[in-house]
Amino acid sequence: MRDEQQVNPELSPTWKVVGAVAVFYVAALLLNAEGLLRNAQRLPYGPFRQQCLKLIEPVAGVAKAVGATQLRTGIERMMNGTKGAL
Repeated sequence: MRDEQQVNPELSPTWKVVGAVAVFYVAALLLNAEGLLRNAQRLPYGPFRQQCLKLIEPVAGVAKAVGATQLRTGIERMMNGTKGAL
């Protein structure tokens, strides 16, 4: 009976959209990680600040390791017309 059914390895269009949205948000998070970290560091001391830092510090480390921080800086320089972009 299993031989009669063909298994379609293609993803449904819904999962393609979900995957594309997930990739978008991961890229946005990595590109904005440095700014998010700066904002978290400016928060008043307390448990909320600690939780924010605990969440964003690893993400900022990954962003720096994969070069997303440099990419963001280069894009900003290109948009502002500053020399030394990328």
